Amino acid sequence: MAPPPRKIKLRNKDFFESDEYLRKLEGVTSRLAGAFPGQDPTSREDVAKTIMEILQGHEDTLGASSPTPRPMMKLPARCFRDLAPGGALFVILKRCLRRKHEGRWRRFDWQSEHKRREFVGMMVECEDDLRAKGLLGHAKIHVSSDVPAEKRAELTRAIAACGAVAAVSQYEDGVTHVVHEEDIAAAAAAAAATSDVLVLGVLGKEAHVHYKRHPGSYDAWISLSSAQANAAVGSNLTSPPPDEFEDDPNLRLGLSRRAEPAKHVIAAWLLDSARFNEYCEESDYAWEDPAVRAMRAMREAAEAATRNAMDAVAAAASAGAAEAA
Repeated sequence: MAPPPRKIKLRNKDFFESDEYLRKLEGVTSRLAGAFPGQDPTSREDVAKTIMEILQGHEDTLGASSPTPRPMMKLPARCFRDLAPGGALFVILKRCLRRKHEGRWRRFDWQSEHKRREFVGMMVECEDDLRAKGLLGHAKIHVSSDVPAEKRAELTRAIAACGAVAAVSQYEDGVTHVVHEEDIAAAAAAAAATSDVLVLGVLGKEAHVHYKRHPGSYDAWISLSSAQANAAVGSNLTSPPPDEFEDDPNLRLGLSRRAEPAKHVIAAWLLDSARFNEYCEESDYAWEDPAVRAMRAMREAAEAATRNAMDAVAAAASAGAAEAA
């Protein structure tokens, strides 16, 4: 099941106007009112509409179908979900509204080439602001020696397209990702998967889904019946999803969490990220050391053999008891 056409929405019009979402915007709205006294937007509803406008322009000017070359990667979807009063969303809105007021724009516009350049320039400033506040880090990527020589040039170009830093060694300070070749067994298992729709949770007659090997901005709400028909292994079809709009400080750190160990991913993660112009979800591309996987398979086989032997002993004992009776 492929993702729907790229028209940005929080969930649907009812949710967009719901007290649930608007209530969560109160802190951001209050901070914006202090930053721009007497100027729009002055209400939660106006702030919500401004967010949607910026999100759509962000997708149209920097998304997978946008003109190339692009001066920056799309900002991570989690930046727009950070509803802390001084968090990433506030930083983005503050920069965009300042540009709007200073330029006397009636609205955010990206339809003409000139307006598109203005809009993208504004998003570059948002990125700079987020980095200056420590809310967005840089990706530093090392290509492992297990990647064949004939693929390394393509991956090097992808690193440059993503605006990331290339690392000579995975042990360099600040390395965020180590890219590996996907082995044949893992590739075959991925190809055999029957669905790429991971259901994150359900609410009423809707389900919140993540499309595997797509960036987080493609996560969407679809009908429960469609989700049930296309759910991948590991889907949550019984309980509500985690709150997608949270005041969670961990969401604000993004790629700047250098204290964490580097994520080991297959090469497709880097290539897809460059193609979407947005970093994809690492969990969809997780790499496992073949030696570790082989040891795990041996352990699981041994555990299964032990269980089968114990079941056979129990069955024999039960049969003996029945004969004795």
